[in-house]
Amino acid sequence: MKKQIVKTLALVAGSFALISMTIVKTNQNDPWEVPEKYRTMKNPYTNVKDSEKIGYTLYTQYCSTCHGENGEGDGINSYLLETPVAKFTEESIQSQPDGSFYFKIYTGRNEMPSFEYIIPVEEDRWMVVNYVKSLK
Repeated sequence: MKKQIVKTLALVAGSFALISMTIVKTNQNDPWEVPEKYRTMKNPYTNVKDSEKIGYTLYTQYCSTCHGENGEGDGINSYLLETPVAKFTEESIQSQPDGSFYFKIYTGRNEMPSFEYIIPVEEDRWMVVNYVKSLK
């Protein structure tokens, strides 16, 4: 039993190391290129009332530790990162199309993970986009 646990832990640690090594770092000062498909993508949930507060709940769970409770880029983990954390309250961020936000949540970059599998439901990702856009 103990050997199986040790093997499992070794496998998990090895997998994490492999994943970490495959992350391609880009210069944070480089613009985050968003494909045209996403820049022009319409948010199908723009006028949907998030009565269950899905966007807020997911943001709090997955985003606030870096981006901060109010989107100011001052989350408790932001100081541990090599790359600057976006401040969602800035006009330069808020003026980006919803599809760009969706793409960035979906794909991730540098130390920001992809949420494709972490938040697997498309509508939920859009609810996060809607919540972030409300942080003006």
